[in-house]
Amino acid sequence: MKKTSNIIDRIIPYTLLLISIYMVIILSITSCQASKGTNDKYRKEIVNKTNRQMKTLLSLFDYSGNWALPYAEAGWNVILWDIKHTADMYSTFSDIENACAEYFYENIFDNYGTVDGIIAAPPCTDFAVSGAQYWKQKDADGRTEKSLEIVWQTLRIIDLCMPDFWALENPVGRLPKLVPELGKPWYFQPYWYGDPYTKKTGLWGEFNKPKKTNEIEPIRSCKQGSWLMKLGGKSEKTKEARSMTPMGFAYAFHKANH
Repeated sequence: MKKTSNIIDRIIPYTLLLISIYMVIILSITSCQASKGTNDKYRKEIVNKTNRQMKTLLSLFDYSGNWALPYAEAGWNVILWDIKHTADMYSTFSDIENACAEYFYENIFDNYGTVDGIIAAPPCTDFAVSGAQYWKQKDADGRTEKSLEIVWQTLRIIDLCMPDFWALENPVGRLPKLVPELGKPWYFQPYWYGDPYTKKTGLWGEFNKPKKTNEIEPIRSCKQGSWLMKLGGKSEKTKEARSMTPMGFAYAFHKANH
């Protein structure tokens, strides 16, 4: 009995040690699983406690940079990312459609901490009412589906980044019907902000609506009204001209959302 007792006395400390190690491992795994689920939720709160001096704006499909310009002038980090651009200073992706969560964590969050605002103007060619006569053909040949994927990718990026504000822009058309999840748009006119032409444009998202700053009478330059209506054709140059954000609106939007 004494010999057995000595063996038990020797075994008990090792058993307790193994149990302790096992519990540490279990707690560590549980902690990792919990942090994985809550990492996105608390990442923004944690980073905001650091001494970051500049906020970051992610500008998608803003080829001209007009919409983002007031933020750059105010000292924000501005990441311009358009289909025609490479991914800003990064060469990992040149196409927004290919950007995944891993890319954002390695290249965006690690460099800037958080994305504080997102503005996006996905291509409207397959949605705008001005091209309604081609919708049926575009639905059949896959162009509509491809354009919709760009919109959904934009929403996935917004969901991942959790910005303080975001806005998605598109002209009057069928986008609300094709993506009802966006909700109802808020429409504005360039002449509300000092640009003398008409172009009814919708904004979806979570943002403060910019107040009218310098409403003027729009100049009627053709039967349809705006000079933009004169810009026909399918060239990239005319498409870029039609899609440029009016600067008066850009400054008013920044003033309301910064």
